[in-house]
Amino acid sequence: MIGEESRERLLGKEVEVFTNQFIGRGTLIIGSKDTGSGEALGPIIKALENDYTIVVYADRLAARVLGKSQYSLEALNNAPEYTQAVGYFNPELVLTGVSQSGPGIERSLTRQARAGGTPSIWISDGLFGTKPSHLFYPHGLDVYPDYVCLPYNVSQRFFEETVPKFNRERIYVTGNPAFDELFLLAQRKSEIRERVRRELGIDSLTKLMVFASQADACDIDILADVVDTLINIPEDIALTLRLHPADRRKIDEFKPLLDRFKQAGKGKLVDSDMVGEINELVVASDLVASKFSTVNLKGIYFRKLVLYLLESEEARRVLRYDQKIEPDELPMIQLGDAIGVLDIDQLRPAVELLFNTNSLQGIIKAQETDYPLDGKNTERVVSVIETARRQRDQK
Repeated sequence: MIGEESRERLLGKEVEVFTNQFIGRGTLIIGSKDTGSGEALGPIIKALENDYTIVVYADRLAARVLGKSQYSLEALNNAPEYTQAVGYFNPELVLTGVSQSGPGIERSLTRQARAGGTPSIWISDGLFGTKPSHLFYPHGLDVYPDYVCLPYNVSQRFFEETVPKFNRERIYVTGNPAFDELFLLAQRKSEIRERVRRELGIDSLTKLMVFASQADACDIDILADVVDTLINIPEDIALTLRLHPADRRKIDEFKPLLDRFKQAGKGKLVDSDMVGEINELVVASDLVASKFSTVNLKGIYFRKLVLYLLESEEARRVLRYDQKIEPDELPMIQLGDAIGVLDIDQLRPAVELLFNTNSLQGIIKAQETDYPLDGKNTERVVSVIETARRQRDQK
C-alpha cells in the first residue's frame, strides 16, 4: 500500500501551476482539483489579482477553467510540487476548493497550511456542502481548514452536524462565487430565453428538457429511461443532451437513444452544441435533469423544475461511494427545491410536473427561499479572506 504523501504525488502528475505575475502585499496560494471547484475560485482570483501575488495549483479539469484568458494567469515554470508549495512560497493564506473526487491538491495544501500555522479557507462550490467527511475520512480535523465558506443556507446545519468540533464562528454562508454570473444572467432571462430558443428552432411554448451527463456508465441507462418516458407521455417535450467536460465518451455512444427519441416524433431533438454557454442553455430550458450534476444546481438558481435521476441502483451506488450520502439526504430534495427520482415509476410523474402550474409555483417559492441569488457571493468570500488575514496579523 502506498502512503498518503506518495499517493498525492502520483495524483499531482497532471497538475498545472499558474501565477498572475503581480508582486502584491503577500502571496495567496489557491488549489483546485475539479471543474466546479475551478469555477468557484475563478471569480476570487479576478477580485484579488491586483492585491496579492497569486499562485494557483490546478489539476487537469480545474486547469481548463483557470487557464482561460479572462483570469490573466500565466504558467509558472519550475514551481515545486504542490506537496511542497506552502513551505516554498510562505503564503499569507491558502485557499482551496472542495472537489468531489477525493484526495489531492486541496487536501494536501490544507494539511500543509494547518501544520505551518498559515490560515486556510475552504470554498465549497457545491452540490452538497453538507457531508464534508466524505472527502477526508478517515482523517481528523487536521485536514479541515481554519475557515469554511459554504454555498447555501441549509449547508451550515449539515456542516455543523457533520463536524461538530469545528469553530462555528468561522463557518460562513457566502454562496458560490461562480453563481454571481447566474444573478446577472437572471436579470436578462427573458431576452436570453427568446434568443436561445430562436437559435435552437424552438417556439416559446415548447417545453425543453436538458439532460446533463456525468461521465459515469449509468448515464446511458438513465437517458434510456428518460427517452422512454418522453415518448410515452401525451405532451411533446424537446430534449437536449449536454456532456460533462470530463466525459470521455463521444456523443455517438448516446446516438442510438437519441435516434430512438427522434424517430418517435414526440418532440424536437436539440443539438446542445448550438449553445456555447451551458448557463444560457439552462435559462432557455424548462426542466433540468441529471444524477447530481452542478447543472442541476444552476437549474435551481434559475428557478427551473429540477430532477435528480437516481432510479438506477448503479446511480445510487455512485452517489454513496463518491459522496458518502444517501439519495434521500440530498438537501434540495428534502426541502422541496428539486424532485428526487429514486424509482423508475417516479420518473413520469416527475416530468409531468412541467404541466402542473400549482406544483411548479410551490417548487419555485421553495427555491427562492433556500437558494437566494443576489450576485454578492464573491464579495462575501473576499470579506472572509480579509477577516482571516486580519486575524493572522493580530496574532
